[in-house]
Amino acid sequence: MQSIENNNEEIRVNHPDDLHLITNLGSGKLTFHGYIGEHSQKRRQEHETLYKQTTFKSTAPPTPVRVALPPQLITSEACKNAFKNNDWNTIYKLQSQANTDLEPIYHQFEVNQDKSWVLVRDEVTGMWYHMSYSNKGSYCWTFSSFVDYDTDSDKNVKYSCTVQYGSYSASTKIIGIHRVWLGLAKFASEATVSGAFSYFICRLLRKGIDFLSRDLEVILTDAAADAGLDAIFTIGAYVLPIFVPCAVFAIVFIGISYLWKWLNKRFTICVSVYNFDQNNNWTIRNQSLSNAFNPGKDNATSLNLTIPKLIPPGTDPFSKLWCPNDVSSQLIHVTQYVVSYAYLVYENDHHFAQGCSFALQVGIEGSNTGVTYAFQCPWDKNNGQYMEGSIQDANSFLTKARSHWVESTSPYRVKIANGMTVEAIIDKLKGGDPDGKDTYNISIHLNK
Repeated sequence: MQSIENNNEEIRVNHPDDLHLITNLGSGKLTFHGYIGEHSQKRRQEHETLYKQTTFKSTAPPTPVRVALPPQLITSEACKNAFKNNDWNTIYKLQSQANTDLEPIYHQFEVNQDKSWVLVRDEVTGMWYHMSYSNKGSYCWTFSSFVDYDTDSDKNVKYSCTVQYGSYSASTKIIGIHRVWLGLAKFASEATVSGAFSYFICRLLRKGIDFLSRDLEVILTDAAADAGLDAIFTIGAYVLPIFVPCAVFAIVFIGISYLWKWLNKRFTICVSVYNFDQNNNWTIRNQSLSNAFNPGKDNATSLNLTIPKLIPPGTDPFSKLWCPNDVSSQLIHVTQYVVSYAYLVYENDHHFAQGCSFALQVGIEGSNTGVTYAFQCPWDKNNGQYMEGSIQDANSFLTKARSHWVESTSPYRVKIANGMTVEAIIDKLKGGDPDGKDTYNISIHLNK
């Protein structure tokens, strides 16, 4: 259990007596079953005894990892409107509140890995999962509902599971979740898989966004060993451009200031692409980069990042989303709206007196309908953006955009072939964010 001082008020993390605060609106009851380090040490010892080894060493062949669900925001109507209407003052306030809520938990991830999560059991459903929480009611969780036989084409995959990572900020009432599919060569319990992903979050947070794409395989495999899971994971080249933005999301949630601790570049541009289309999935396809790179630093030009369609307003979000029962039974009281989005971060590569620019193709899945968007962040001039309502070659479009930049913080709207409107807006033309960093936010709304 970790305590830190925040605004002269003690915030406790993972204290057994505080668990009831997490489910005081729920229909179930969570019971505390110890810290992650205790259970993981037992799993590692069992493995060493089974395989007659003095230290934990994987004996499993490599198996693949895929993104099962890109990031989704689940929130109230009021919070949704702030994002949809580009109310930057409210968005900055929400980010600050979320940072205050989750910073003690993230701090615990960094400084005390073995007590950074606790294993809990939902006494109504019998499900086990890992949680990290504060006495102010904010929390994170990892959860796997099943480990089952699998018939994946990869010959090494004998079992598979899907694991979810979620974060909840109590003061903003905003939840962020995403899911990852894991192939397994050997059977493991749901709690062990959940623990492995919990350790992955810890390791990723300690690494920060300054990672190489291929680091993620090592981080995930080492996290599995931490949890006593005998597994080696591989992330295919076609999966990496999708996996990297999800890894960044796991760290920064809705853009909280914990992100800034890793930034040392002259410019950082954070792009959120929200899908408000109830009928279609959209895909961020190809991109073009000029003195710019994404976290991961592999400069992938083919992203193929799918953003699922909007869950209709008024729908019980947890009838559509797989979520721990006791978590969802609480959150249903405060959430009404679910929107999927992509969160992309760009930094300038060479940052001595040089800005950066990029272009993106964003289209309706399975069609040629969509937009092409470009953004420029010069060294000593105003930011600019340009967009057209058709899908074009990203490299050629970036060249075209250089003579069409629109330098304005007003909403930039275009119509696409099916009559839908796509809107893009940037928060500032120059000067960076309110804290004085040269960081800019872009929101792109599909079917605004």
